[in-house]
Amino acid sequence: MAKKQFTNSFQDIFSPTETHLLKEEFIKTPEDNDDKVQRTTLLLSRQTYKTIKAIAYWERKQIKDIIELLCCLVYIEVLQENHQVG
Repeated sequence: MAKKQFTNSFQDIFSPTETHLLKEEFIKTPEDNDDKVQRTTLLLSRQTYKTIKAIAYWERKQIKDIIELLCCLVYIEVLQENHQVG
């Protein structure tokens, strides 16, 4: 910064300004987030990832769509097993 830009006192440099106080308005709480997608990280073996990637390429879909489909199939299977047992 140039010397001429310091027009205020030394204490004004370290005091909070309105721009710092406005940052709280931009923080979203989980209740405000109405997005239907949850971002996450999955750890897969390289072979599993390559297989899913190949399926996605063959079906002309994105990897995230294939993983979503696989998760739904597993969820349906678990529900059917629990319903038959219980």
